[in-house]
Amino acid sequence: MGSQRPFVQVSRSLPTDTPTRDQVIQYRDVGTKLTVRPTINQDGYVSLLIQQEINQATSEVQFDAPVISTREAVTRVLVKNGQTIVIGGLRDQQKDATQGGVPILSGLPLIGGLFGHAERKSTRTELYLFLTPRILKTDADADSITVPRLQRSGQQ
Repeated sequence: MGSQRPFVQVSRSLPTDTPTRDQVIQYRDVGTKLTVRPTINQDGYVSLLIQQEINQATSEVQFDAPVISTREAVTRVLVKNGQTIVIGGLRDQQKDATQGGVPILSGLPLIGGLFGHAERKSTRTELYLFLTPRILKTDADADSITVPRLQRSGQQ
């Protein structure tokens, strides 16, 4: 799940009779990306190579583009068929501070607070994954997993 954030890749002023500004916009993917590569062993265990990646646009800006924060974790686990595992650890904490107000007046000592405002925001997130691999050997196994889920969502 995710979205794309636009930022200006190239910006230039064109020397014409009426000055115009030409910009090339590039989109960067942000959001959560999960890659799971399963391998089934002869013993009925499932080996999972799990890669989690979170890209997030921060409030920091450099070169007229938002700075993209990236967090990534890669792990390999061995799980019994039908057993649920929990993976956590991708934590993030962001602190933002903004100030605004009437120019000049908000910067005056003692009375500046009457003409301006300050906002501080702190955000903490942690991502947990709950994974339950199931080995489907026959079409009947696949139907036993998918049909009840389709009925609950009203698609059948």
